[in-house]
Amino acid sequence: MNLLVHVTYNYLVRNIEKLIQKSVNLEIYFSAKNIDSLDIDTLKKLVLELGNGVILNLHAPFFDLNLGSVEPFVRKATLTRFKTLIPVIEAINPKNVVIHTGFDHFRYKNHVDEWIRNAVRTLSIIRGMIPGDITISVENVFDEDPYILENLLSHFDFNVGHCFDIGHFNVFSKTSLNEWLSRLGDRIIELHVHNNDGLEDRHWEVARGTAPVVELLSWAVSKKVPYITLEPHTEKEAERSIEYVKKFVCTEGL
Repeated sequence: MNLLVHVTYNYLVRNIEKLIQKSVNLEIYFSAKNIDSLDIDTLKKLVLELGNGVILNLHAPFFDLNLGSVEPFVRKATLTRFKTLIPVIEAINPKNVVIHTGFDHFRYKNHVDEWIRNAVRTLSIIRGMIPGDITISVENVFDEDPYILENLLSHFDFNVGHCFDIGHFNVFSKTSLNEWLSRLGDRIIELHVHNNDGLEDRHWEVARGTAPVVELLSWAVSKKVPYITLEPHTEKEAERSIEYVKKFVCTEGL
């Protein structure tokens, strides 16, 4: 199991010295604006400065992108954006790339089968763009249950899996944690761990809120999930979350 912290590319640039000193594993989020203005040589230099011992994962852009949109132009735009991500992937050589589906029940409840068919085709093309030794994990966001991700992932080998986000689960899911883990547990490559009050996706520290974090971490330790990524949105809450999860993992014998 590897513990990572989610950071934006902008944060990485501003705080590279601090991150080098902490020697923390990172999941780096690149927005579309980051990609379009990126100097690849600068990115490569930052990766070298972080050092070979640091594990890097990548979170792909997601705003307005949709793997299974019923509008062909939107699917084309989604693929175009992922093509622009390839030089970033080559520069970072991440272990895992996290992507969003763009699905929500409000828009697609009457088009679920069509959405899944479209998403399978789009994700197959994306899988072909990314080197096969790099896994892809598809994250739950507005999902009320595991159905969409379960059906989507059934069309792929295990180098395409699931990123289970417990904060999103806590706000949007109408299905129990046990149901998610029983149906998608063997496909989970990465966890996104943060907390909230069940009302909004607040990205609080791990120990603050109503999400069943302890239950999830207990399960993750028993299953040796490859990557646990902390996603609080402030430095202090991220630091407290690191200490909390490290202590928890140690008590479980890792």
